Amino acid sequence: KPLMPAELTEDAFRDLVALNRANIRQQLLRGLAHDLRNQLQVLSLGVGGDSPGIGPAITSRIEHALDRMSQLLDLLSRLGQTEPDTVPSADLATGLDQLVTLADLQRGLPSRPIMVEAGPPDVRVGISSTDLEQVLLNLVGVAKAATPDRTDPIRIRVSSHDSWVSLVFAETALASLAGDQPRPSAVNDGYLARRLVERAGGRWAADPAGGELRVTLPTIARG
Repeated sequence: KPLMPAELTEDAFRDLVALNRANIRQQLLRGLAHDLRNQLQVLSLGVGGDSPGIGPAITSRIEHALDRMSQLLDLLSRLGQTEPDTVPSADLATGLDQLVTLADLQRGLPSRPIMVEAGPPDVRVGISSTDLEQVLLNLVGVAKAATPDRTDPIRIRVSSHDSWVSLVFAETALASLAGDQPRPSAVNDGYLARRLVERAGGRWAADPAGGELRVTLPTIARG
């Protein structure tokens, strides 16, 4: 169990994590509502009473909108769950796939896609899926907020070695994020992410000179 700063008890840390999780959920729900409205506008193209017919281009857009709405409704159902996942392991590939979708819904932040390089190994990591999602969204949020003028992908390089898997973020804003103190804004998000990683037995290595942040998590044998 990692040592906590003297001014932040374990109970206070749990409260801070819960508040941060609620803020993330609110941000994602706003983005989801915005996206649903956009898809409904596409669907309205095919219901005009005086429309002489629907061409293949509009049909394709409607089909895409229906697929997207189905995906968003699945996300809405998951975000509606009130209890965090307490199973102490998560499928890494699933977590990264979900990050790609969820990061696109982060309202109030610049839009930057997520690119996972080399593909995640088929492993389970020793952290709950809820905590893994919170760590990844916090880090992506910090990177986006620090780069409002960039539209290039946030790259995550995945590698495995022995009983560990590493996620390397090549982002200057994250490379300088030590996450040592529970302060407001980005530093606070970095602090929470680091403590969640360390509480799961993971490692956190910020490298300002190299412009990278390496988050390493223990892997769990599949049953």
